Amino acid sequence: MEKSDYFKNIANFIENKILYNKFLGIKLKSLNQGSCQLLLPFKTELLGDPFRAVVHGGVLSTLIDVSGGTACFSMLKNKKDRLSTVDLRVDFLEPARQNDLICTAKVVRMGNKMGVVHMKIFSNITAQNPILIATGQGVYNIIRKFNA
Repeated sequence: MEKSDYFKNIANFIENKILYNKFLGIKLKSLNQGSCQLLLPFKTELLGDPFRAVVHGGVLSTLIDVSGGTACFSMLKNKKDRLSTVDLRVDFLEPARQNDLICTAKVVRMGNKMGVVHMKIFSNITAQNPILIATGQGVYNIIRKFNA
């Protein structure tokens, strides 16, 4: 299946224009109106504790925030509209071991000025039963740019 120009533009923005995402290696795997799926390939630079081989919690928080913002952004009609994170809650359930991670995000509520998104990070994504690593809830401010 060929990806739409809209998907390619969003993917390019998420993966290449936001330099921190590019450094982490975040990839947009799927995008629908109100939902998305991001991949974070494992690399040793993401480890947080030198005594345990687990991904740094800040990296997981970033992945959750980026996926929530991307899902919200998919609901915007005007490409000049912008988002900013107002509130982010992350619940760490399991250590993220040395595996690729997938984060799913789904918009729960979308208003004129605010959006609420629920996110989940999974590890062992090629296994029959992926491991739920973390969940998140994000609130995003929507800045509408109306055409004059």
